[in-house]
Amino acid sequence: MPIYDMNQLLALRAKLVEEGNKLGSLKNMQGAHGTIDKQMHLYGTALGWGLLPDANAQYISYYSKDDVAKSSNCSVATFTVHCPKDSKNLLFVEDNWDLLLRAYEPKLKEMEQYTMPTPKLLVE
Repeated sequence: MPIYDMNQLLALRAKLVEEGNKLGSLKNMQGAHGTIDKQMHLYGTALGWGLLPDANAQYISYYSKDDVAKSSNCSVATFTVHCPKDSKNLLFVEDNWDLLLRAYEPKLKEMEQYTMPTPKLLVE
């Protein structure tokens, strides 16, 4: 097994994650060899291994910022499709949390129009 410079490896991964995050989704990052752009595949590998091809799953990400990123604050996001009105979900997070939504067997045309709800601070 080669001896890797872990600092260099982590710095490269951080750079790829930063660049990949600007794309807003993980679309077109995984698939059969030769069917996906090599740079997109590299971003997908840095952002999260084990992704399925777009036709089998879609991945939409949200990266917290400002007051929403603070774990001491309560934030809410409403997902309106298929959510019962009395549903309560609580997700504990650490500071600067991120969220990745995975939709299996997506309707690709509908997914092109979907945007992740933006979490907002809950003010009681």
